[in-house]
Amino acid sequence: MDAVDRALRALNLALAIGDRARTAMAVEGVLDLHRRIAQPNAIGTWNYVFDSLYRKRGIPLTEAQKEEIIGALEHYLAVCCDRDSEQRDPCAAREAAKRLRVYYRDCGRNDDAKRAILGAGLAFEHIAQGATHVQGLLWLEDVYQDYREVGLKNEARRVLREMEGRGAKAQKDLVPMAMPLEVCSEELQDAVDRLTEGGFETACQQVAYAFIPDLEESCDALERSRKTCPLLSLVPVTKISAGHIAAQIGSLDKDPSGRLIDELSLRTSLASLHLRATLDCLRERYGADTNTWIDYLTRSPVFDRRRLAILRRGLHAYFDGDYLTAVHLVVPLIEYSMRRMLQLLGQPSTRPGRERGMYQQKSLSEVLYDPCICAALPGGWVIY
Repeated sequence: MDAVDRALRALNLALAIGDRARTAMAVEGVLDLHRRIAQPNAIGTWNYVFDSLYRKRGIPLTEAQKEEIIGALEHYLAVCCDRDSEQRDPCAAREAAKRLRVYYRDCGRNDDAKRAILGAGLAFEHIAQGATHVQGLLWLEDVYQDYREVGLKNEARRVLREMEGRGAKAQKDLVPMAMPLEVCSEELQDAVDRLTEGGFETACQQVAYAFIPDLEESCDALERSRKTCPLLSLVPVTKISAGHIAAQIGSLDKDPSGRLIDELSLRTSLASLHLRATLDCLRERYGADTNTWIDYLTRSPVFDRRRLAILRRGLHAYFDGDYLTAVHLVVPLIEYSMRRMLQLLGQPSTRPGRERGMYQQKSLSEVLYDPCICAALPGGWVIY
């Protein structure tokens, strides 16, 4: 799109020097180019017009020019939503609808904004019927969010029900990938022995520090992946769990924090085998039973002694191999302890609820990203 780049370059130069006459000529040049090259199902031939001209400082569009731009978007929306048209394209329809929504909301015409979004959404819903469950689920996720943003509540609920029906099927359609992981038993035992030496308390501290992923190392690994696997660093990631979209992670450039959290999750998962062996060795080497662990943990003021019975049962379940019970008992205690830590730092652990006079406990995310917690914990621990 060399012609588009040149037209926008001329516009930006005219704006930079503050020349109104040249700016008006450049605007007309952009519109003239649009008239000559625009194709409804080719987004790049028309999206730049609205994006570069509407609501831009220094570009006083005339009413006729606004009507031309909006009329063109309405035309693209209609053509790309038409099931009988050779230029049918729900993606292009959605791009046109998103820009129409901005314009109509500025004008206070919310019904027209809803109409545009609904038209594009219905086009996606139609093609989703013949798509794979995974592809259909991803399309419907965008439609659901669009409906919610413009207040199409009934339509959003309908799409959400459709997504729930497709979710379980989509998860079954995913092809599992497995890679062998070789672990040298001698090297593993040597590493475990080094971590657990020095006495029980020292060993506990060494284990804790060893299994918290290094933030800087993880960032370096992501940068290396940009060079060794450039395509993977550009492609967004969607995680499907329990029959629904559990997370969406952008590219490394657009969503570095999301990619970092995903990398830390992977590293934690791979370290689980090593961690289990280390904890077993710790118990055997120092005869550490449930009481030993409780005595050690309760030295910290964040552990509430009124909840020792729950902690005891959780540790018993873990050491007996009943991990499901252990998780349901210990994880809530960890969340409670983090709220208690927030209180010890002089901050409230609750927030106002929806109803006046009602208060709710802060979620774990709210607690972890509280500035006081971030300042109290070493770098990277909050993300971990």
